[in-house]
Amino acid sequence: MKNIAIIPVRAGSTRVKKKNLLDFFGKPMFVHTVHHAMNSKVFEKIVVSTESEEVLDICNQYSIDTDYVRPDILSGGDVSLDDVCCDVLKFYKDKNIVFDNMCLLWATSPMRDDIDIVNSLNILKENYKNTDAVVAVTEYYYPPYCATIQDKNKMLQPIMPLEFWKGSHGWPKTYVDCGSISWVKMESFEKDKTWFPNNTRPYYLPKSKAVDLDTYEDLELLTLYYRHQNKIDL
Repeated sequence: MKNIAIIPVRAGSTRVKKKNLLDFFGKPMFVHTVHHAMNSKVFEKIVVSTESEEVLDICNQYSIDTDYVRPDILSGGDVSLDDVCCDVLKFYKDKNIVFDNMCLLWATSPMRDDIDIVNSLNILKENYKNTDAVVAVTEYYYPPYCATIQDKNKMLQPIMPLEFWKGSHGWPKTYVDCGSISWVKMESFEKDKTWFPNNTRPYYLPKSKAVDLDTYEDLELLTLYYRHQNKIDL
């Protein structure tokens, strides 16, 4: 099977400024993901999808292939990952280069490693006939059944009152996509145009490997987990 990894890396971000480029233990944040993809040795092609000259310069410093450059029209914060992936795949299809599977790797999930990439691919391969995708998930920090909202009087009301009053003993486990890995069969992606199609199996990540940088609190967690995993003293 021919596999392609797509790593979206915009220069801009809102809550954490330039989060993809933050120095994280000696390397820009997104480079950790690129190196995990390289170390997995399962990809024919690894693509950093970016419109940023700064990101392209960093790629060149680290000998990362930059034959594809994302068009400016796909550089906004409201552009979907599906559209980003479609453009990458079209670029190579126009060159008569096609793939069997696509792996979308989030650039700000540095705790997910090459072993996770390989193991999640193996789940797809072992269930190839009846599976369209494999997506990394982790357990919700708090079950959604205990979620509340404020009503018009600013009073707390359960979103799911029947489940809320059952108590935790009656709740099934729930999982959330953690912004890390999505393996998708190419035929499924071309049909459904989504990285989370029907017939998607989970790849379970512990919370320590499932943090995707979106807030400064996430950055603190990532730093703590990375130090612990790599036995780095404070």
